Amino acid sequence: MNPDNTIHTERLFLREITASDTDFIVDARSDPSVYKYFNYPHKIKVEEHLTWFNSNYFHDSKRIDYIASMRSDFTPVGIYGIKLISKELFEVSYLTIPKYQGKGYAKEAVISIIEKGCQLWNCSTCIATVHKENTASMDFANRLGFIPDTTDNNFIVFTKSIVDSK
Repeated sequence: MNPDNTIHTERLFLREITASDTDFIVDARSDPSVYKYFNYPHKIKVEEHLTWFNSNYFHDSKRIDYIASMRSDFTPVGIYGIKLISKELFEVSYLTIPKYQGKGYAKEAVISIIEKGCQLWNCSTCIATVHKENTASMDFANRLGFIPDTTDNNFIVFTKSIVDSK
C-alpha cells in the first residue's frame, strides 16, 4: 500500500486495498443485488479474490482500488477505484454497500478519486462503465456530469471531460 494514495474527504477516509480487506471485499461483491451488474455476475469466493489480488492487482501499477470508511468510526461504506486506460483516459468504478447508498458517500468518494486520477495521470477524460439495467448507477453517473457515450453488450460507457476541472 502506498500512503500517498490515501484520501481524506469531509466524511470519508479512502485507503488503497490490501489483502487484509479480503473478507470485506468478498462480502460486498457477493451480494446478489450488487454482483448482478458485474461483467461476470457471480458470488465470489475468498480464493478467487486472493488469486486476483496477488496475480493481477498487486502487480498493476495502472490501477488503484480504495476502501472508503467513515472518518468518524472507520466503518467501511464501499469500494471505489481508478484505472488508467490510456494517456488521455482513465476509468472510475464504484460499489457502495447497499445499507450506505443514498447518503452521499459514493458522490464524495468518486469525486475525490477522480481528482486523484487527474493528479496522478493528467488525463482529459474519465469513463464509468455501467450495466444497462442499473438505473441507479446511470442516474448517479449523470448527476456527476458523465454522459452516455457507447454501448458494449450489456454495458453503457459514460464519459466525462475533465479538462476543465484541472
